[in-house]
Amino acid sequence: MFVSTIFLYFSTFAGAPVYQEPSPEVEIETAVSVKEQIRESLKVIRSRKLNWYDKEYALENLMHLGAEGQDALMRQMKLEIRKLDTQFQRQRKTFIKEFTAAATQIAKGRLDKKGSQRLADARKSLLAASRGKNLTKAMVHEICDPAVITIVALLEITVAQIFEHEEDLDEEMWGIEEFLDQHMMLFNYWNQARNELLQAENQLAKRAERAQHPTDPSSYNNNLDSELERIARNTEIMPDRDRALLKDNAALFSQLDPEEAAGIYKLNLLRIRCGIGAVRVDIKLCTAGRGHSADMVEHGFFAHTSPVPGKSSPSDRANLAGTSGGAENIASGQETGHAAIQAWWYSPGHHLNMMAPHGRTGIGRHQNHWTQMFGN
Repeated sequence: MFVSTIFLYFSTFAGAPVYQEPSPEVEIETAVSVKEQIRESLKVIRSRKLNWYDKEYALENLMHLGAEGQDALMRQMKLEIRKLDTQFQRQRKTFIKEFTAAATQIAKGRLDKKGSQRLADARKSLLAASRGKNLTKAMVHEICDPAVITIVALLEITVAQIFEHEEDLDEEMWGIEEFLDQHMMLFNYWNQARNELLQAENQLAKRAERAQHPTDPSSYNNNLDSELERIARNTEIMPDRDRALLKDNAALFSQLDPEEAAGIYKLNLLRIRCGIGAVRVDIKLCTAGRGHSADMVEHGFFAHTSPVPGKSSPSDRANLAGTSGGAENIASGQETGHAAIQAWWYSPGHHLNMMAPHGRTGIGRHQNHWTQMFGN
């Protein structure tokens, strides 16, 4: 009798199937009737002794058995995907719990007695320069930058660091990714079978058209990666007041240009790490700053004093926007909020403004011009 030798290997990173020969021990013979072939293929698919890659030839066999085989494949894949989805959510919950515990252990371990003293010394050194009247660009490079490197090494928690610290978690992550590859493979088969069925003109095509889609796992990997990044970020040790303020600020970021928000977040994270605390976002200061950036572009000047009537000084512009403010930084030529903060960091006067004891801030961008404002 003819023996089916079709085997499909799916890669979640490539849409097209690549064929290869199956393992001899998992081949099945083509039965006399289509129904018998379907039954034999489903028996292989339901087997608990084989992994999904060893079952792929049976999945492909159903695809080649016409509308009846494709309908059986759709129905079976929906059941299997539901099981895999339940299993993944359970795995994810356990993994997140273990990952969070490992991140917390790293963060606390760094700030033992010795680490806490190193942090205090680095902050003292940095602030003596950053808030000193005689700050120079050379001092930023020679004193402030090394201090920031030490502070970041003690406080920042990254996903890579957690996996390096806990090798078992790294292995678990690889297992989850492989599991999701198989999950995606079954979803692709469901889609392929449905698309083939929709070409037929019979009741099975109508049923395929009405079929409820199973859960699409394509976003699971990215969502998990984002969750791990969030956990690592939130594990960083900081005062409760600053953590709450970052959360309050984040709720307002939807009202801003994403790069304005990124600049504000970068500044606040720097201030928190240096021990001087975050500043609150003032949307009206952002509006005032954005207006000044636009005026500089449209009227062809680059200065804190504006030729536009009613907008002469930073305080005038803040008042016009319905708030108060005084200190101001301006920059041009940067594409991102991070780049603007970086430029101000190495400019002594602007550096002093960013590290001063303010209570509110706002960044306003127009094209590649930036205005950062501060208020009490």
